[in-house]
Amino acid sequence: MSVTDADGLFRRIQDIADIGIWEYNPQSDSLRWSDGLYQIHNVEKGYEPTLEDAIGFYHPDDRDELKNIVNRAIEQGEPYDRELQIVRSDGTVRDVRAQGEVTTDETGETTLLRGVLRDITERKQRDRELRQFKEAVEQAAHAIYITDTDGTIEYVNPAFEKITGYTAEETLGETPAILNSGAYDESFYANLWETILAGNDWEHEMIDERKNGEKIILAQTIAPIETDDGNVEGFVAINRDITERKEQEKQLQIYEYACNSAFSGIAIASLEGELRSVNPAFCEMWGYADRETVRGRSVTEFWNDPGAAAEVVAAIRETGSWEGELEAVRQDGSTFLAYCSASYVKTDGGEPTALMSSFVDITERKKHERQLKQANEELEMLNRVVRHDIRNDMAVILGWAEFLEEHVDETGTDHLKKILSSGEHIVELTEIARDYVETVTSEETVELKPTPLRSVLDTELTLRQESYPDADISTIGSIPDVELQANEMLSSVFRNLLNNAVQHNDKDRPVVEIMAEEYADNVEITIRDNGPGVPESQQETIFGKGAQSLESSGTGIGLYLVQMIVAQYGGDVAVRNTDTGGAVFTLRLPKVS
Repeated sequence: MSVTDADGLFRRIQDIADIGIWEYNPQSDSLRWSDGLYQIHNVEKGYEPTLEDAIGFYHPDDRDELKNIVNRAIEQGEPYDRELQIVRSDGTVRDVRAQGEVTTDETGETTLLRGVLRDITERKQRDRELRQFKEAVEQAAHAIYITDTDGTIEYVNPAFEKITGYTAEETLGETPAILNSGAYDESFYANLWETILAGNDWEHEMIDERKNGEKIILAQTIAPIETDDGNVEGFVAINRDITERKEQEKQLQIYEYACNSAFSGIAIASLEGELRSVNPAFCEMWGYADRETVRGRSVTEFWNDPGAAAEVVAAIRETGSWEGELEAVRQDGSTFLAYCSASYVKTDGGEPTALMSSFVDITERKKHERQLKQANEELEMLNRVVRHDIRNDMAVILGWAEFLEEHVDETGTDHLKKILSSGEHIVELTEIARDYVETVTSEETVELKPTPLRSVLDTELTLRQESYPDADISTIGSIPDVELQANEMLSSVFRNLLNNAVQHNDKDRPVVEIMAEEYADNVEITIRDNGPGVPESQQETIFGKGAQSLESSGTGIGLYLVQMIVAQYGGDVAVRNTDTGGAVFTLRLPKVS
């Protein structure tokens, strides 16, 4: 290669590599620049700088350092290699790499200082961008990993370790298959590889698996990493953990389904009382065709008394919740009574974010309550009539009937006995009616208290023996001396069961036997008779309201009353037949704990 060719090649290298060469002769104080150096400094080639001029091109922050290293090079023969900055003639700042070395004579005197100046601005910019990118990736909340073209993982960021549970040491050299949850088949992954190998991005919500086996949902984007000539040299995957969001969406779907399917009207309003959302039941309840006609309106518009509604909103702001009755007004102007339950919807931090209310149309319920109250009042009136007028009149009738016993012949005696028996039965019915009315019309919760079993049963047994002298009514064994969780109506239970055993007995001399056995939590009382028994078809229904015993002309209200009272005590009553055909009524009543 000739000298001319070598010079041309050298100049070409300078142009491509942004390199400039210079030489400084300290003995003659002369400085020579190559063409590349003029280009780096952006000055005309005719310019002939001195060493002081050349140093003046450097950034003010770097000039003193450059002066020192040049002086050391000249005086001590010390080479240098520094990254500094220059300020070009147009004012732009460039990053450069300055290198210098010396040539000395046989005495060690510096004869020549030469150097190379390389413009590294683009490289420094790339380094800064790469550093910024790495910092961003390291601090990112998303799991990021980089693979080669075979899928081998070469890098993972800290978020990847946190989200997946795998450390970098466990991951590097592996493939993303370590996250495979088994949710996808081979064709799914074949499509993935086909997409990214073609240089296209791939996006999908992936169901993957953490190291501990938990399922995780990742919004994944995989992008190819391409060289300047378009060749794929690897892939970067960015994974956003959306597991919690997906669960919230699922819960929201369930909530929306529940709201839309609910029979109660549901409304969500802003803290200022402006409706944001209502369910179909709300629209139907208030007579609106769709939700859009409701949304954005004030909640106070839907009540017949807006002032009362405003007070409710104020009460919620003060206490956080409210429930009660309000008169609502439909779109057509008609009104109905609604029961409202309202409270704040709060953030995880406890801050109110919305107001949620549910509504039930209680118009019919209130109507039934009024009707029930009226019926109860009528029953109470009937109770007074039964207890006073009928009982007084029957007392007169029975008195006169007993007076006739000495004045009728043998034929009339049977008729008189029937009159007396029927009269006594009517008196007993008044007692049952009295107990029934007092039970069903009571608006208060039934008050239970310790009630002695033996004394109550002994008293009723004595009274029944006096009422039915032609029947054998007795106890088998002793009655436990225990207290039951009951009240004064317990005597009515025994009275009705004993009356039933005698009155519906087809034997000439009814036999009724009472037994009681104590257990840990209750007492089991059986009343057995020698009557016709109860057909199996009636044993399940005999305690129903209005049920009648076999061949009975009674109303059946006595056994219904027994079942109702026993249920209030937390006990139960049942009936079965004995092998000989009689009926056995079994009571289980709780003891005082």
